[in-house]
Amino acid sequence: VCYFLYDDNNEGKCKYYLHQANDETTYTERYLKQNDKVDIVIRDNLQQSILDKVMNKTTKFLNTIVYPRNPFGIVDFDVTDHSNYTILGRFDNKRDVRYISNINCVKKNKDLISKYKVFVSKADGAAGQIGNPIPAKILGDPEFGNVNQVCTETFLAIGPFKNENEAKNIEKYLMTKFARFMVGIRKNKNMTQDTYSFVPLLDFNKTYSDEELYSMFELEKEEKEYIEKMITKK
Repeated sequence: VCYFLYDDNNEGKCKYYLHQANDETTYTERYLKQNDKVDIVIRDNLQQSILDKVMNKTTKFLNTIVYPRNPFGIVDFDVTDHSNYTILGRFDNKRDVRYISNINCVKKNKDLISKYKVFVSKADGAAGQIGNPIPAKILGDPEFGNVNQVCTETFLAIGPFKNENEAKNIEKYLMTKFARFMVGIRKNKNMTQDTYSFVPLLDFNKTYSDEELYSMFELEKEEKEYIEKMITKK
């Protein structure tokens, strides 16, 4: 439960009390609106501190290359034994790829079909949220999206990328604890384009390790340990 006692005449800082699952309570004072670029209230002090450092280092974020839900506008499609085109979806209650007879089922973003991209789940309730459980995965494993591959509305699409290497590097980036943590700050059960608004958009001509990312955004020891504690890749 998160609530505020609001006073129209108070222009000062808010008193934040965070009651954690281990019965610990942390306290700080900060403004309700810490940053004009942040449109949500962040109750956790360490999450706010990490986000502030990221915001100070970059102005480009992943949501700008994430397509809205049902990126290809696919409602129905015909499966075949072999084709030049494949579709990623959930079939028989598991993630899998099927051949489709043609691309007439694609109703939007047809230019994305011939490009490299990455697919991520639209709904990932089972992957948890920051603090529930500890550690939480936050995201299901991303999937490399090859040329001539599309997805059902179960997934969001990220891209397009100039080459296979870029797409595979962002796939690896989304496996880092750092990237998953930044997604987790905004995450609800259903993932949208906006869920990726705090994930830095980097140069994906290279790969990144968590240690490199922690150093890039100048995280303190306590902040790094917090991410390591809260996030798992498995």
